[in-house]
Amino acid sequence: MALYGVDISSYQTRVDYTLWSFYMIKASEGRTLKDKMLDIHYNGVHGEDRLFGFYHYAHPENNDIVDEAKFFLDLVGRHAGHAVYALDWEGKALNYGPKTALRWLDYVYSVTKVRPLFYCSDSRTARYAEIAKHDYGLWVAKYSSRGPAHIGWPFCAMWQYSAKDMDYDVFFGTPFTWKQYAAQGAMTASTLPEHSAAPRDKWVVMIQKELNIQYHAGLAVDGIPGPKTLAWCPMLTRRSRGRITRLVQLRLGVTPDGFFGDQTLAAVKNFQGAKGLTVDGIVGRNTWWALLTQGRL
Repeated sequence: MALYGVDISSYQTRVDYTLWSFYMIKASEGRTLKDKMLDIHYNGVHGEDRLFGFYHYAHPENNDIVDEAKFFLDLVGRHAGHAVYALDWEGKALNYGPKTALRWLDYVYSVTKVRPLFYCSDSRTARYAEIAKHDYGLWVAKYSSRGPAHIGWPFCAMWQYSAKDMDYDVFFGTPFTWKQYAAQGAMTASTLPEHSAAPRDKWVVMIQKELNIQYHAGLAVDGIPGPKTLAWCPMLTRRSRGRITRLVQLRLGVTPDGFFGDQTLAAVKNFQGAKGLTVDGIVGRNTWWALLTQGRL
């Protein structure tokens, strides 16, 4: 199973806190910069009871990296045991090797007993393979529909696969796995389930193809659900008919005759109830999103 989410910061001032399965929130940068949207994003996500985490953008060229870790924990250390933590290692930080990054990771772990993730570009993972040996998980950036190579790491926990208008991520695991990464003194990264294959959902591929055929949507046929795919999904109600209705029936496990009748209505309502959605029998925005990200053939 894969979970789809976003990482957000002061660059995102308007965020739908109900759309994604998880949110990684920027907490800090350097030794003194608190992200100005930190509290707003946390209140939005926490209020919706979503999975969440916090990350720190490192500036080892300006500061002692342990001082940066202390500043990060001053802001979000109280969430230890409930939030995934991560170190964002890019920009000038890439002039520094794994030992510097490990000082931040080790300090956060020593204080919180939570093992943070290490974030870097997929092209840089080999240089930082020493971090994997210390049992910290990898959050890797590669903007492609092809999965990351994560050279030097046995697997990656999370993949940032696009940054067109927001940073989009996929987490390789279940909500339980996420909570294990967030937990204090829980399983280590090396003992967590390995999920590193690209999340190409064949049903999402079929939906994307059909939306491109019927509406000239121009979607990438990559099997990865996102807001652009969701935006083109039409509302389906009783007596809707056609190929998209048939695909929804396939997802729900009912006779795929392409007609939204009594059997399909009952299946939609059952699905909505199981996912905690409004049980109205209408395949609207929220039901589509659950089908795209959580449904199964």
